[in-house]
Amino acid sequence: MFVRTALSAVFFFFFFFFFFFTHAQEVPAVQVVFTDKGLQYAKNVLTNWIQDTLELITLPDVKAQISLGFLGQLDYTLSGVEMSKCDFPDPWVQFSQSASGSGLKSSLAGLNMALSGDWRVQWGILKAGGSFDVGVFQVGVASEQHLGRDSGGRVCVSQVSCEATTGQVDLRLHGGSSWILQPFARHLEAFIRRRIQARLCPTMEDLLETLEQYLQAMKVRLQVNQDLMVDLPLTSRPAVQAESLRLGLKGEVTSVEEPKDPPFDPQPFVVPDHAHFMLTAALSDFTLNSASFSYWAAGLLHTFIDDSMLPVLFPDLPVVLQVYARTTPTFSFHPGIVTLILPGAIKAFALQANATHTPLFKLHLDSSYQGSVRADGGRLKSSLRMDNLTLTLAATTIGPFKTEALENLSSLTMKMLVLPPLNERLSRGVLLPQSRHVQLVQTAVSVEEGFMDLHSDVELRLNHGHLGQEEC
Repeated sequence: MFVRTALSAVFFFFFFFFFFFTHAQEVPAVQVVFTDKGLQYAKNVLTNWIQDTLELITLPDVKAQISLGFLGQLDYTLSGVEMSKCDFPDPWVQFSQSASGSGLKSSLAGLNMALSGDWRVQWGILKAGGSFDVGVFQVGVASEQHLGRDSGGRVCVSQVSCEATTGQVDLRLHGGSSWILQPFARHLEAFIRRRIQARLCPTMEDLLETLEQYLQAMKVRLQVNQDLMVDLPLTSRPAVQAESLRLGLKGEVTSVEEPKDPPFDPQPFVVPDHAHFMLTAALSDFTLNSASFSYWAAGLLHTFIDDSMLPVLFPDLPVVLQVYARTTPTFSFHPGIVTLILPGAIKAFALQANATHTPLFKLHLDSSYQGSVRADGGRLKSSLRMDNLTLTLAATTIGPFKTEALENLSSLTMKMLVLPPLNERLSRGVLLPQSRHVQLVQTAVSVEEGFMDLHSDVELRLNHGHLGQEEC
């Protein structure tokens, strides 16, 4: 018994050790930070949207009965109920950390609304009807939501607690036969109060279920282009602090056809606080380098220059050049600078009459570049300059030869013919992410040691009557 117990303890120790260090310590390559400024802005926009939308809502009919004992029962219907006025107070919302979990706390107190509609009543063969006005005062709801990570690496949200209150209800009946229902007005007011209070928290739960369905539909593996995919599952649960919500994403780029893990790991980095912005998205150099590795491992970083583009003969045979990356091109981020090291090579072949290739020589073409990145006019723009270029003879079947002249020519070609059109395209930039309902404004970019971050405010555009859904 002792041996079995000891073996079980050892097994669970190693299981815990393995699980902890292979799951809990996964380092994100992409981090997203939502600040309290963004949370409060979203709250204000949503509050205005709710208030505008409430005025357009027609509430469902209410059918109920009042028992009159031996006199039978009174059937009544409230129909065509519309909200004629709504005093929607400023809600309170904040990031929260508690024993029940990290997430959000929100409360709404002092909601007052005026409703109007039609009433109908039937008591035996007696029927009557008219209109009504009702005021509902001091409606409140306080709730707490927990944010987590599901098995697929998506954000999940659940309701931890909810408490609803309803104050005074004042019902006024109109119509020639309103005296029939008037004795039961207090009963109807209590019914309306209970009905509203009973529906507040379930309505919150329904909204969270809708949000959860939207979150579950979000893709965590996205196609970058025809060759690459990027994996963006959460690496851990959302980190909630007093002033921010932080998400860590995997951020690894792989080949569509031949996915391989790169032979390097993401390094930890800390995104600085940009509390005066609503949103920060930070990208480590691991993401760019995993894309670079995937291109290289899939054999996509090479090209051939044939005799139609290179009218060179050796001595009377056309020459074909193979230009390729010897190893993975490497990006690195440093304060204010993006660097690229490109270890290239050139193989020269003579094209024989029978279409076979005869190796002539191989050159190592190593170059390094520095670039800058900026946000301007809703676009991410950049520029690139060459730092260094060296050309060395790696192998030859035609005897040694000097490479200085070729090196100078290659450097001049890069500076005069390659970089200018490339920088012209980079200066036009690419559009920053945006959608029908969300647009980045006042965006800035900074390059730090090991990562680049984009910090921005956000403009939400919500249509009256529906929030709309974005493709995810």
